[in-house]
Amino acid sequence: MPHEKLLNYPGNADGDTPIDIWIDMRRQNELVLARIPHELTELAARRDKVSAQLSDAIEPPSITGLRAALATIDREISLVRAKEVDHRDAVTELDRRITAKKQPAATGMKPADFARRLLGLQEGDNVERLKSRYRELAKSVHPDVNGSEDAEDQFKLLNWAYRLLLEALEQSPQPASEVA
Repeated sequence: MPHEKLLNYPGNADGDTPIDIWIDMRRQNELVLARIPHELTELAARRDKVSAQLSDAIEPPSITGLRAALATIDREISLVRAKEVDHRDAVTELDRRITAKKQPAATGMKPADFARRLLGLQEGDNVERLKSRYRELAKSVHPDVNGSEDAEDQFKLLNWAYRLLLEALEQSPQPASEVA
């Protein structure tokens, strides 16, 4: 889970963040992610330069200093990679929130009813049926297989519906329609 500061909108205490704010937050996280390869390339170049100096070093004081510089660069690389994971997780979570807010509201249905209809499930279907139906649909909707322009959106919506129903079925012995 990403740091909460990447997901929270400070101007909204009740947690009902407008969807356009989430879309903007997603865009900002994507911009950070776009800069990360450049940061890693610069750090790798610095590391290579210090490594070359270390291999040429003869005096112990300079060797110690160069090893410390390598350790510092390695820590910086670790921090950049951790930042990348946090921002990717934030984008994934924001995608989930955006999709959840958009889809059921547009149909006027309860989220669980919408998800069940999307997956072609009946009210009493169990977890095994949900997983089977999800796999079947995911194979045809996945962006790598489906060449349509909205394949990625369809796949995200399918994932949202699956997660919603799976969570509802795992948390409660009652049918998913009664949960959400």
